[in-house]
Order: sequence, then C-alpha cells, then structure tokens
Amino acid sequence: MSQMLRRLAPPVPPRPKGQKNKGWHGLVLGFTWLMVGCTPTVAIGELKQQPASSLNGRSVYIQGKAVERVPLLDGRIYRIEDPTGWIWVLSQGDRTELELGQVVKLKTSLRYQPIQVGQQEMGEIYAIEEP
Repeated sequence: MSQMLRRLAPPVPPRPKGQKNKGWHGLVLGFTWLMVGCTPTVAIGELKQQPASSLNGRSVYIQGKAVERVPLLDGRIYRIEDPTGWIWVLSQGDRTELELGQVVKLKTSLRYQPIQVGQQEMGEIYAIEEP
C-alpha cells in the first residue's frame, strides 16, 4: 500500500539544511479561526424571553446589524438588531467604531438595569462589549 501511495503522490523536495518545519503554525491558526468563526450566537429575542436574573453577568455572542449609535465621552452605545429583536450594546474605550448598517458579531456580557415606574418594574437588559 505504501509503495502505491509513493507512486501516486508527487515527490516532496527536500528541505534546505537548517530550515525547520513550520507547518503546525498554519494548523494552529486555522483551528483558532475555526473556533472563533464558529462560535454560536444567541438570538436577541431569545435573551429577552428569559428571566433577567438568569442573564445578569452571562457572557454571550450576539450577531446583528448596528442600526443606531449614541456617542459617549468614553465609548458608544449601539442598538443591535437581528430578526428576533434588538438590544443596546455599550462599547467602551478605543474599540473600533461600527458603521450603521454593518452586521457584526460581538462577545458581550449581559446586564440588567431595573427601572421602577410607580408600582411597576420596567427593567431593561443590555450588553457590554467584551475584549
């Protein structure tokens, strides 16, 4: 079997003396790209249906379109929409500014802000972009 494979496979030229095999770098880079690119996202509408107490502090990836931007002194707030809903995302510091209409995938940490209106709580879930 190995003789047959040797006949079918093209010959591999010898490596110059002193040159190390660096093929594993591409493998590591490819695996890293695969893991980041295939990270599952959570539908925004699905987040809004869950109890706020179960979401506070949870890290999730969200994907959607930046449809609104509010500038702040040290960052920005974006309204990110997907087909199931929308969420405000706080981006602090010198992160890349998103263009309106741009589709993004962000790693975020969820927060819940309770807002009391009379006897009724009208809290809101929002996200903070993680590095």
